Amino acid sequence: LSGIKSVITNILPAEVGANFSFYLYTVDCKDKNDNQIEGRGRRADLFRRGVWDTLLAKKPAAEKEGLKRVAFFAGSFFFSGRAIPGLEKGNCPKTLVDGTDTKGDSFTIVQVQHFRAPDCLT
Repeated sequence: LSGIKSVITNILPAEVGANFSFYLYTVDCKDKNDNQIEGRGRRADLFRRGVWDTLLAKKPAAEKEGLKRVAFFAGSFFFSGRAIPGLEKGNCPKTLVDGTDTKGDSFTIVQVQHFRAPDCLT
């Protein structure tokens, strides 16, 4: 690679270290007619219901709060600084909200990708 080890992103300096790692989860939100849900607010609500209220409902509060500090929703995907238990690559696609309690709206994790620092930094 070019040897670049630091960049400016959104006007914030960032340095990529050997331990750099994050997870990207792609999501699919559909209504009862199998059409994509476009509204970001509705998608965010389905994310909350699916991930925090369903998938991680029985996790200890401290573990759940720790994950909330490193995960954020961005519309058709969400990022996490740590793996979300139950959403490993072999478990996807995984439907977390099936529409039963959401007027037919569903929320599915389509895939997960794990990004790490390039080998030249490790």
